[in-house]
Amino acid sequence: MSARPAPVVAVVAAILIEKGRVLVTQRLADDRFSGRWEFPGGKVETGETHAEALVRELEEELALPVTVGTLFTRHELPRTGGGTLVLFFYRVRRGPGEPRAVEVADWRWVIAEELRELDMLDSNATAVEEVCGLLGTRSQP
Repeated sequence: MSARPAPVVAVVAAILIEKGRVLVTQRLADDRFSGRWEFPGGKVETGETHAEALVRELEEELALPVTVGTLFTRHELPRTGGGTLVLFFYRVRRGPGEPRAVEVADWRWVIAEELRELDMLDSNATAVEEVCGLLGTRSQP
């Protein structure tokens, strides 16, 4: 009898930078990670490409149309209970309109210093430092 392979969960997240600031969202009150901040996105559903999942998630969470660009960074983390969480962070550009908190508690545009001070999800920690490095290379408005 062969052992089942450990489950791999793919998650996509948006790195949306404008005017030296990056967009972050806060988890809903009824969420397991209530009140914590993250780069917007979510799980890739069966049959979806990463781009399709990211477009869907930003529309659901923020009513925000986006165009998915290049892969910014990728991280793998062990999941509690076994398996692996693979996070794919993509650069995105937004379409017309402003974000609205539809399926998130709040959203913000933040500069590097503010990003470091937020209570970000642990799964976003490495990406936070990489984004801060990118934001640090841009002039502030």
